[in-house]
Amino acid sequence: MYESRGISDLQETDFDFTIQRLVSVLKNNPVLMVGAGSSKIVGYPLWPDLINELNMLAPSLQRDEKENLLIYADRVKDQLDKEGRIEEYYDFLTKTFQPKSKHFDMFHRSLLNLDFAGIVTPNYDIVLELAARNSSSWCEPIDLCSSEEKYTVLKFLRSIPKTQKTNLILHLHGCFKNPKKIILTQKDYLRAYGEIKDEEKLKYGQALNTFHRKVIWSLLATHTVVFIGFSMSDEFFMKVLEMVKEDFEIDTQPMHFAIISDKDKERTSEILRSKGVFPLFYPHSEDHQGLQDLIFKVEHLTGKNSTSYENIQPENNGELSNSIDLSQETSTNEKLDRENMNKPESTVSQFDSVNLDDINKKMLEL
Repeated sequence: MYESRGISDLQETDFDFTIQRLVSVLKNNPVLMVGAGSSKIVGYPLWPDLINELNMLAPSLQRDEKENLLIYADRVKDQLDKEGRIEEYYDFLTKTFQPKSKHFDMFHRSLLNLDFAGIVTPNYDIVLELAARNSSSWCEPIDLCSSEEKYTVLKFLRSIPKTQKTNLILHLHGCFKNPKKIILTQKDYLRAYGEIKDEEKLKYGQALNTFHRKVIWSLLATHTVVFIGFSMSDEFFMKVLEMVKEDFEIDTQPMHFAIISDKDKERTSEILRSKGVFPLFYPHSEDHQGLQDLIFKVEHLTGKNSTSYENIQPENNGELSNSIDLSQETSTNEKLDRENMNKPESTVSQFDSVNLDDINKKMLEL
């Protein structure tokens, strides 16, 4: 079965270790943090490519090779706003990250089959939600950037240790449906995370002074997180990782795991370990096929795969069935209310107060 997926020739020690370690980690119900590398498989741009495409809206703005991409994105956005063309910026984001003709890939279905306790992403697309719906499971995005969804975020956080399979995906940096709130530029990041380089402010109790910091800190402090398709180069996010590590005075014991290419392995390992993240490497290639091979094999070893790779029909490999209507989505709150109404009275509510003993046990096991 694996020969068709390119697994048989991947027998390197590091890769075998990664497979076995990920299988072991999954037994403890970790949270998945999935990055842009996952969505690139079906044609969505990575960060540098997105900025290059953004440049087409303001071709007169030249970017120096050394200029920070976030700052350049700000210049483009400010220029469009100055010219009265800001709606073009928002339309660009919506069109770039709305569902494509191929909505998802077998990789995304396999990733969902691993049954992570929760899924979090900085991506603006809804690839994983569509993959879940195609498997007859409703799945809704939660936009952390929307002020109207704060209570839903709380529901998501409290549901993580009590559900075996997630039906909500938290989008940290916004969703294509709400482009005006998407976090893309330097100013957007500062609005969401605040200044991260002012050590004096961090010392005087302002480390968790934004909603984004509080939510991400909560996730990283109370759950094991597995990073997949995530470059681990976001300085704002890496700062929160560092804060959690320092708050709990964690030295060498890793709290989280990153599935990452073995390109520049030693440097990557040093950086991640300093943030409390244990790197699990797969063989590097430009198309990152090793990552897909890894997920396929772990899916098999954990007995999660419900359909053999060879028997997948084209219409089920990324094409939405006619029963899914994107124009008539049920709201997240309505879905949650319906689910709660169908629960027997004896079921413990997901809104019960957090059990501190459980959290302490989880922290000690990290």
